[in-house]
Amino acid sequence: MLQIPADDTVYLDPIRQPRYAGNEARYSTDEHLYPHARSGGLDHLINDDLIRKRVELETKEWVDVLKKRPELDFGCDFSVFDGDDWLMLIMSQPSFAERCDLSVLDGKDRFGESRWKCLLRWQPQFADKCSFNDFTGDDWQELLELQPQFAEHCDWETLSGKNWTWLLREQPQFADHCDWDKVKGAESSDVSYMLEQQPQLISWCDVSTFDGSDWRDLIQKQPELAKWCEWTKVGASEFVDIISKSPGLATSKMWPVLTGEQWVKLLLAQPRFAERCDWVKLNGQDWERLLSRCPQFGEKCAWEKLSGWDWSWLLIAQPQLSGHCDWEMLSGKDWVKLLTDCPRFSEKCNWSILSENDWKRLLEVQPQFEKYHVLRDVDNDCSYYDVYVCFDRSRTAAI
Repeated sequence: MLQIPADDTVYLDPIRQPRYAGNEARYSTDEHLYPHARSGGLDHLINDDLIRKRVELETKEWVDVLKKRPELDFGCDFSVFDGDDWLMLIMSQPSFAERCDLSVLDGKDRFGESRWKCLLRWQPQFADKCSFNDFTGDDWQELLELQPQFAEHCDWETLSGKNWTWLLREQPQFADHCDWDKVKGAESSDVSYMLEQQPQLISWCDVSTFDGSDWRDLIQKQPELAKWCEWTKVGASEFVDIISKSPGLATSKMWPVLTGEQWVKLLLAQPRFAERCDWVKLNGQDWERLLSRCPQFGEKCAWEKLSGWDWSWLLIAQPQLSGHCDWEMLSGKDWVKLLTDCPRFSEKCNWSILSENDWKRLLEVQPQFEKYHVLRDVDNDCSYYDVYVCFDRSRTAAI
């Protein structure tokens, strides 16, 4: 906890932080010191006088202060720092290492990570103080990814197949040290992930375990590896994803199994395959999605498949196709959607089918249509009648 000076000196509070003293005090809504340390607010919050008054901070708060303002170290009691505190401080301000017995970094931090591994990834100059004895395969993988010069200290036997796939993705020069039998036991997705970055390693790998999604992810990044692909494992969805990016890999064996939705996805990416398309497979929603972006395929469309909702979306995107529309298919909800975004079609609207809820939604956006508003009400005898409201709403005509 903080010990607050009795006078009007500017001070810190971990919850509310006055930036000025006396009657001009204004409070920050930050819950603790760290956001100020990151944003540069420490210049307003901490000064030499404050430290000399021995304001007591938690060790983690001191770490955040010293990372930003190392010159304020004269107020800090480093004897209470634990291994995690020293780790975070030295990673940011390595000059403080001379005050630390670096043996305190031995072991794991509160997240179960090797402190030495974390430090050496960013401050490799301290390697001569590290024994490396307790490094696991995960530690070596993460360290060598950024600092490959420490390979001479590595116990390669500690690395698992997963460790190897991730390490070789970043540092393929270690392939000669790799136990490829371990890589065979790794998840196929990890091996595929490695090959996306290092395709030259495929001859070392067992790709017989790859499924369709593995091949899709790999070939999308490295199409030249398609010659290794066992295409019988690639499904229609993966096939569409592959040839959308690499149309040269298309094979006629897959055309018959594509669904309407998959044909739309493919044609949006590669319109060249239109001549292969089985148009009968496309439903109304498929046609709406396709024609909204590729209206040139309208000549192939079975217009009767489109619902009113499909038309409301399609005409917003491609109003020139309105000549094919059966306006009677549109419901009140469909008209609200269409007229909200494309009021030009109001002359086609059958206003009587709009409910009061439809009218409410429409008039919120397009109030000029109020002249067509049909109000439904009930008289004393519970018989229905319509009231057409005029422009100025000063008179009504009951029907």
